[in-house]
Amino acid sequence: MNLFDILSAGKRDLNEENVSSFLAWILDPKQSHGCGQLFLDRLLALMGKEAEQLTVADVLVEEKVITKEGKERTIDILLNLNKGDKAIVLAIENKIREGSYDEFQLIEEYEGLTNSAESTYSEIYFLYLTPSKSGKFNNAFSKLPEDSTKIHLTWKDCIEESVSSSIVAMLRGILEDDLKAVINPLSSELKFVLKSFIVFAESEFRSRGNKKFGPNLGKTNPYYKDRVTGIEEVRKLREHETGEIYIGFLGGINALNKGLIEKLENRPYKWLDSEMFKVTKNQANWLPFDQFMEIIDKKYLEK
Repeated sequence: MNLFDILSAGKRDLNEENVSSFLAWILDPKQSHGCGQLFLDRLLALMGKEAEQLTVADVLVEEKVITKEGKERTIDILLNLNKGDKAIVLAIENKIREGSYDEFQLIEEYEGLTNSAESTYSEIYFLYLTPSKSGKFNNAFSKLPEDSTKIHLTWKDCIEESVSSSIVAMLRGILEDDLKAVINPLSSELKFVLKSFIVFAESEFRSRGNKKFGPNLGKTNPYYKDRVTGIEEVRKLREHETGEIYIGFLGGINALNKGLIEKLENRPYKWLDSEMFKVTKNQANWLPFDQFMEIIDKKYLEK
């Protein structure tokens, strides 16, 4: 039994904000996991800050900052830390899907922090957390100042890294230390939650019960060809289908333009080919693949 499979067993998988909330929960020493700063200390160790005596003032989720040019950005997690009488902030930008890349997001969030009322921070730490270290994510990360304290980690181990330095590896290390009695014992409930999350993260943050491709359980449907779950699976349709593809969206282009990317990202989508499109009763509810993705990619850039 996996807790996160249960939570994502409905029409939509858990989204990026849900995963950020879980990360904020384990990093906050005042939360009910009962481990104090264990998780935060392990994360700081990955950033090369293990020798520093840092304590947590507060942990904020979805915190807004404003750049000098007046542009608003939202940082997924913000930890206000104290080192003696010095104020330090750890900003975390979390991505769980390849398609949520935003080239200038990190540097604008960094500028927003330096421009904020809390600009008395003696240091700014930045963590960029992504599903891989592909070129586009590396490009966004490289725009942070060279002399800043920053680290780019992945959720799970990836082939680009020779050393395990992922969040999943960090959590596995904590479970192993518990087994070897290196740390104070973890509760059985927390171990269940951590194990569930590790499996969920390695399944690319999707319920293992969700079917991505293939025929609709062997049955044909006269109204659509198949279903996929989430924007990334819609994107992958192009790898499997060479002909014209249409994506179903109730209300058509006007409704899609008004939709929030957070709600669109992980919902199920029906699709059909050109032959089925010719005979469908309401063509306005079916958008050509390229038009659909153009609108979605624009929403990611505006996020």
